[in-house]
Amino acid sequence: MTETTRLTKDQALALFDGNQAALGRALGVTRQAINKLGPGKLPEWMDLKIRFVIKPGEFSEHRKRHRSTAASAGATAEATPTVLTGKVA
Repeated sequence: MTETTRLTKDQALALFDGNQAALGRALGVTRQAINKLGPGKLPEWMDLKIRFVIKPGEFSEHRKRHRSTAASAGATAEATPTVLTGKVA
């Protein structure tokens, strides 16, 4: 299985035209919580929620590759994404 690199704060903001409030609303946290995040990688729950719930179309190429790999490995059912919630510490 290939490991996907988590999104950084800047990459996530780029998906929301640099708008911290819009990113915060989409994730269910405040703009201030987004502002407090460091410049590194997002917490795992935020990354997964963006990739699979909020903006799955942005990452559809990765999902297509994963599906074809799973199918060739004999997988019979796709996992259904789960809505993740959490708070920034």
